[in-house]
Amino acid sequence: MEEIKERLAATEQAPKFIREIKEGRIKEGQRAKFEAGFAGNPKPEVTWYFQGQVLKNSKNVQIKVRDDSSTLTLIDCGFDNAGYYECKAVNELGSDKTRASLTVNKMTSEEKAEYENAKANGLLDVVADEEEKVIEKKKVKEEKKEKVQKKVVEKKEETKKSYDWKKGVQKVEKKEVKEEVKQEKVQLKKPKVVEKPKEESKAGVQLKPTPAKEKAKEEEKEGYKLKPVPKKEKPEETVKKAAPKEMAPQKISKPKEEKIKATKKVAVKNAEGPMKAIADIRMRIEHGASVNEVNAAYEAHEFPELEKVDAQMAMIKAVERVGQSASVHEVLLQECSGKNEVDLQNVGFKALISTLSKESYKVDEVITQFQPEDFEEEVVQERLAQLVTEAQQMDTAELTTQSAQIDLAQADQHVVTQATESVTATRKVSFQQQEVTVKTASSLEMSSATTRIQETQAQEQSETMQQELAQALEVKEGDAFYALATFVSETGEAMNLVEGERVYVLEWNNADWWYVRKHLTEETGWVPAQYLKDEETYTMYVQRKLVEKIEKLPVFEKPKGNEKAFAPKITEKVKSQRAPDGAQVEFVCKVEGYPRPQITWFRQTAIIKPSPDFQIYYDDNNMATLVIKEVFPEDAGTFTCVAKNCVGFASSSAELVVEHPLSDHGTEKHDRRSLSRESSLADIVEGIPPTFAQRPSTKTAEEGSSVELECRFVAIPEAEIRWFYNKTEIKTTQRISIENQADMHMYCSFVKINNVKMEDKGTYEVIAKNREGEATNTLTLNVTAKAAKKEEPKKKEEPKKQEEPKKPAAEPPVIVKGLTPTVCKVGDSVNLETVITGNPKPTLKWYHNNKHFKSGKNVTIKEKDNTYFLTIAKAELKNDGDYTVKAENSAGTAQTSANIQVQGEVVEFVNMLNDKEVQEREHIMLEVEVTSENTNVKWQKDGQVITDLEQEKGYKFEKKGKKHSLIIEKATVHHEGEYVCSVGDQECSCEVSVIELAPEFTKKLSTVKSTCGEKAIFEIEISKGDAKTKWYKKGVEIEFNENIQLIIEGKKQRLEVYNVESIDAGEISCSLGDKACKGELVVEEPKVNFVAKLPPNTNGSIGQDVRITVQLTSACDVKWMKEGKEVTKSEKYLFESDGTSRTIIIKNASIQDVAEYTCIAEKVRTFTELELEGQEEKIEFNQSEMKSEMTIKKGDDVTFNVPFKTSMAKKPSVMWMYKSTEIKTSEKIITTITKKYASITIKHVESLDCGIYTCKLHNSVSEISVDFNLSMNDKPSPPRGPAQVSWKTEDTLGLQWITSETDGGAKIEEYIVERREVGKKSWQQVGSSSQLSIEIVGLKKDSSYNFRVIARNAVGCSEPFIIEETFTAAKAEIKKSLPGAPSVSVNDVTSRSVTIQWNPPSNTGGVHLLGYIIEKRISTSQTWERVETVESSVRIFTVENLKEKSEFFFRVSAENEVGTGDASMTDKVSLQTHARPPSPPTAPLEIVPVGPHALTVEWGAPESDGGAPLEGYKIAVRDAKRQMWMEVGRVTTEVQKLKVQDLVEGSEYFIRIFAKNEVGFSDPLENEEPFKVVRPPDYTEEEEQKRSKGDDAPSLSFSTTETLSSWMREANMDADIQCYTKSSVLRRDEYFFRIWYYASKLFK
Repeated sequence: MEEIKERLAATEQAPKFIREIKEGRIKEGQRAKFEAGFAGNPKPEVTWYFQGQVLKNSKNVQIKVRDDSSTLTLIDCGFDNAGYYECKAVNELGSDKTRASLTVNKMTSEEKAEYENAKANGLLDVVADEEEKVIEKKKVKEEKKEKVQKKVVEKKEETKKSYDWKKGVQKVEKKEVKEEVKQEKVQLKKPKVVEKPKEESKAGVQLKPTPAKEKAKEEEKEGYKLKPVPKKEKPEETVKKAAPKEMAPQKISKPKEEKIKATKKVAVKNAEGPMKAIADIRMRIEHGASVNEVNAAYEAHEFPELEKVDAQMAMIKAVERVGQSASVHEVLLQECSGKNEVDLQNVGFKALISTLSKESYKVDEVITQFQPEDFEEEVVQERLAQLVTEAQQMDTAELTTQSAQIDLAQADQHVVTQATESVTATRKVSFQQQEVTVKTASSLEMSSATTRIQETQAQEQSETMQQELAQALEVKEGDAFYALATFVSETGEAMNLVEGERVYVLEWNNADWWYVRKHLTEETGWVPAQYLKDEETYTMYVQRKLVEKIEKLPVFEKPKGNEKAFAPKITEKVKSQRAPDGAQVEFVCKVEGYPRPQITWFRQTAIIKPSPDFQIYYDDNNMATLVIKEVFPEDAGTFTCVAKNCVGFASSSAELVVEHPLSDHGTEKHDRRSLSRESSLADIVEGIPPTFAQRPSTKTAEEGSSVELECRFVAIPEAEIRWFYNKTEIKTTQRISIENQADMHMYCSFVKINNVKMEDKGTYEVIAKNREGEATNTLTLNVTAKAAKKEEPKKKEEPKKQEEPKKPAAEPPVIVKGLTPTVCKVGDSVNLETVITGNPKPTLKWYHNNKHFKSGKNVTIKEKDNTYFLTIAKAELKNDGDYTVKAENSAGTAQTSANIQVQGEVVEFVNMLNDKEVQEREHIMLEVEVTSENTNVKWQKDGQVITDLEQEKGYKFEKKGKKHSLIIEKATVHHEGEYVCSVGDQECSCEVSVIELAPEFTKKLSTVKSTCGEKAIFEIEISKGDAKTKWYKKGVEIEFNENIQLIIEGKKQRLEVYNVESIDAGEISCSLGDKACKGELVVEEPKVNFVAKLPPNTNGSIGQDVRITVQLTSACDVKWMKEGKEVTKSEKYLFESDGTSRTIIIKNASIQDVAEYTCIAEKVRTFTELELEGQEEKIEFNQSEMKSEMTIKKGDDVTFNVPFKTSMAKKPSVMWMYKSTEIKTSEKIITTITKKYASITIKHVESLDCGIYTCKLHNSVSEISVDFNLSMNDKPSPPRGPAQVSWKTEDTLGLQWITSETDGGAKIEEYIVERREVGKKSWQQVGSSSQLSIEIVGLKKDSSYNFRVIARNAVGCSEPFIIEETFTAAKAEIKKSLPGAPSVSVNDVTSRSVTIQWNPPSNTGGVHLLGYIIEKRISTSQTWERVETVESSVRIFTVENLKEKSEFFFRVSAENEVGTGDASMTDKVSLQTHARPPSPPTAPLEIVPVGPHALTVEWGAPESDGGAPLEGYKIAVRDAKRQMWMEVGRVTTEVQKLKVQDLVEGSEYFIRIFAKNEVGFSDPLENEEPFKVVRPPDYTEEEEQKRSKGDDAPSLSFSTTETLSSWMREANMDADIQCYTKSSVLRRDEYFFRIWYYASKLFK
């Protein structure tokens, strides 16, 4: 560990918080402490912030900074201290920060009383005064501590065994270890023992004490007086648990007489000394002293006041009050373990120190638990007696038959006599070297124990004890009691209680703990006696407490204007219910009142908050409902519904009786602690996080007008409100102002914008935050352009011509309208529609369950402008699943998805999944069988869908008929989890458990031969990369150093031994758990060796010969290599031999000769790198091969390269910089420089590594600098709440959420929404949205659902944001009404048309919309004219053929089955330009036959577009023998040539071409003479097919409509009819009628 610390200290690194600060929640007046641990070199500078402001040391703020941690302590906190605190660490390499919030809650009345009591008794003053004194004494105590540490210490030698690789022998290192000598006791003050006159004892009451263990002998000694704990005799011989050692509940102190008050004053005086010592301890810890240092000071007798018996018992009491009874028990167990004699002198202090050492308990929390009563003699006696009894009983069995007798002795003695049936040896117990024993004997013998104290017992103690014991004797076995409050055992030794639970007393002789049996579950156990009251007392308590809480409930609404208010009234009372264990229960209550009452539900006196277990509804009919999803026996009791408004309140109560469990459901010990997370009243009344009362609606404003954005919310205390526009906070200006209004706890905030501009259009966000939390809401402002003036058209003609050559900027695809989830039945027609814009126009691909598909027989894909349609003619079960549209153009991509649920035959499971347990690497097959072959199943693991793309994870799918299988070839621990198979609404699940095998060797060590001076490598491979191995050399564990290193790469490990010598030969072994493998290192002595190896670098000059020479120990042949390739003799390379020396000569050295040269002699080698001196080259890098910007995923490695244009003669000097700071090579960052390139590699990239890296290269002639930018992409963070839900209809729900906090560095492409039906385990995707909202359809009325939202970017999907609340359509009780008004805006205006666009109304009236009605009104008239009725899926419409130069109003209204709702109207719209139809297309009209049944037509563009852009051409054809023209189709303006097919060979035809703009069609271009269709002379079908494939001209078909069937024939009508009537014509439907003059031909 020390070596690791040294390495870290030597490595420079940016600051990093290794222990972040934690959220805090305290009461007012308490201390708060934040602690952060950090690392960094150089040592970072630490700064603390509160709400963005720097904090400094002051009277109430203490900041301490140590080597690796920093603390912030806030003294006497108030509500102004609540908020966010931040700690920031900065050094020259970077910075890091950690952030947490502090919540300050108001004290309850009971806590305030305790606080004031402690303050009145002087305990708080003592602590405050002592803080100042301790600071002054600190220097003196430090000097004393130094003297103690200067004592002479003895030295011992410690041997350490290791292996010396060079000598091959074991060596022993001697290490001096200091052994501490016990410190001398330093007694500052010794308390004087004051002898007090003895008083005559008074008659006592004989009671049965708690049994002690049997003693071998009967012994009586003077000692401390013990107060007995009464114990009732029981005839049964059942063995039960001992009373728990948890903190007993605080008894409510009763009024006493004046003499008791005098005793308390004495106790307060006795408490001053110990409290000063405790204050001293607190100050030491606050100033950096450790718990061990405090303990050493105690052993040095620096706190003599704490060594007294009353202080020790008071410390035990304080520890127990913070719920750490277990600490006392642990200390006592340590003291008694294996000892026959034990001294209890330091038990209290040790328990206190143990508690303080635990992070969750701060010093102040323990100190405030000290009470003056703890120092009263009676309390001290009682606790000491319990302590002695516990010490005697430690490690012994429970007693079965017991009796006890208490005598109040004379003067200052209590004689305690106890008898038990046991055979246990006596343990001697002492305190401050005075023996305190409690002896036990056989059943026929009696033993007694006495303790002596040095102070007399007050007369009042006897009287008080007698009163309490007399009351205890009034209880009878079997008496019924009720729990006052919910009790949860901290250690599990006691039994939990739920408020109102009925129990029967079995044993009550312990003052603090009673042994009881529960009424319903019949569990038995110990519970705190103070929690139990008899029925009459409990009923009065519940009524009083309930009224108190109701009176304090807040009211948020007041009557408006002169409206008359009246108090709530219960019109339908809550009814009592009886339910079996595990059933669902509903309580319903109907109320009336004005203002609308607030509803609160209680169980007994506990306020119920909504949760998954307890669902609360309050609908518009004033029907309040409480649903308990699953009742347990503990839930039985009184449930009350309270309705309250500003006038008064009303309530109705009912009983819930839970029948005895009929199955295993109720037999488990169920801790229903959630009873709605039972809150104290302060949680409701004192603090409410901001909650928006209404969602702000979307606003539309005209440019130049004024607009007001509004939001309302409830909050306690008042919240801070901030508005943002496009993520930028809004500041008040002359044009934009923010106003806030308050009415009690209801707040309203406005943003007023004057002279609205187009740049004001966008998203506005309001954030309300108080100490309880924060909430966010968003709204959208749409800005429309001002109505155009009449003269504007003239001005706009010129700019149009100028802008024509300009190409619009590329825009990525945008999902204007996403796909909508659909539920249908088999055979239904299904339509999916999406609107996607982009420039250039994006290309689309459709996917079904992640598989690409195209139009087919049953599925067609169409598009019109920017709207894309998918139509399924007849839905089949195979069409069920997820549909996705991916749009892509040169600027980017976008996608939207939705789910189609096809409901057909009910598919069920024939064979379901079973749990599996296998060993690693075994084969797993999960198989189900369903009732239908024409269906697919979905597989999920731990809530995540398993797709075909996950085959690399070991999954494989199989389908054989009705059987479906999920196969895992080789199971690993990663395959362990819960698997769910679902089909339709059916599902089954199983658990797969994988038994992990012990790691083993998959590749073992082998013998390795190496030559002296070379490197030897041993390799192994293990089955698990994280398994720990140990390496040994000749049985001694290897210590790794620069000569021997272990390299781990996943499951592979390499042991590399460098510069091997003869002494290194021997056995090498590796152990893996209980497995091992061995190898051997064989070191061969070379026949020849190098006298001296080549230097790392050899220098030469350009144009000169370079000689490289080696000296050998004996003559032999050598081989020369260049960059790994053998060099042979040539004009370039010559070789010389002279005795034992060998030389290579490089003639006329050039840049191409710069390389690494190696000389090999036998089995030894040496190498050198050639560098050439001379005129250095200018450094130039290859820009085309270099990536200056890189974006990678978190955790990946990245390498930046600077490739040189040519190989350098000499390596240049390089320096890498990060944010202007030089980078040093480490394990994380590796830099490389060669003659060809310079590079840097950053491993495991984190967010701290992102930024600008600079490479600086230089030599004697040049210097360059290259910058690289590193950025990181990660998955986005989960979306956030609170989620907002609104029921549109009984099966449609609107869901909204808040965007992810971070997008991971890549834009969030979509949010995926999934639902799960309550009671099921699988999640199903219902759709995706690029917005922060979605509409979910197809929900079942009687089912409940949970929802989750997942954010997806280019890297992947975030963790899901799961909405805790459960939603049920049946509880919504949606009223059917007229729909609301849609929001309408004008999208485009031309000379003869207007395009309007609208959004659906937020309120659909509780049912689905049937469509929209579009109307227009000319400005000079008051009459509205209906234009069109469109389907509910349409959101955009163009009104054509309008009168030029006119002004119109347009309005759109929604329609449902109830009727038509209010209309939303546009502002006045002025038609902009004067235009006319275009001129005819330009002649000539070229017609060419291309076959016996087809011809091509080609024409020119019209000379004039009529003042409006051309929209396309219409083509019409007429048979020369007939008079009717048939339109065969329309084409775009780009098409001026097309093919007309399906003509009759030999027939003659006329053809017309019309040009069209927004005004209408031009006059036609027509052939003057009919054109006869003839077969071309060289026509063949093969040639025509080839020509057709290469012809890009579009084709249209001409049909005479002659057919063998018609609607006339189907109606059994004659051909000579003259009239026809169609009855039952439906409103809103369109009908087309056709009459053929040649109809008689159809009936031939």
